[in-house]
Amino acid sequence: MTAVFRQQEPIVVVDDEWIARVKEHARLEPLRRARLNLHHSESDRVQEMLIAICSDSLIAPHRHLGRSETLHVIEGRALIVFFDEEGREVRRLRIGPAGGGLPPLYRLAADTWHVVIPLDEVVVIHETAAGPFEKDRAPPPNWAPTNEEGLRQFIDALRRD
Repeated sequence: MTAVFRQQEPIVVVDDEWIARVKEHARLEPLRRARLNLHHSESDRVQEMLIAICSDSLIAPHRHLGRSETLHVIEGRALIVFFDEEGREVRRLRIGPAGGGLPPLYRLAADTWHVVIPLDEVVVIHETAAGPFEKDRAPPPNWAPTNEEGLRQFIDALRRD
């Protein structure tokens, strides 16, 4: 289970202490990621999170049916790979913090398959997605591996290309 911190304050401030806390918990979690929810409820129309993802965390290809997603990198670099319906790679996007020569932010406003691959020891992102949150709304693609070893090989191959 991923460490999830929740806030109920009307003003949530993300400072260096919060970033360090989320990173530390990501390192300790079996899934190697942790997040601070900035939204108050899974039913909120806007879902905002500070997420720390370790380089060995496995995020399977997924898509968000009828919802947009924005990622803004705070620390580290990540590779986003986009796929068509048959699992063919259609685009790669490397993102990183502002001032580092890579785009620090992207928004995906389509039901496009994609995967987020951390390129540094820990990547910290600010994610905004349309809500409400509905777990497993979109089933996994039939072309992606579903077991851990297969997914690790799939991600490692994308990272090397």
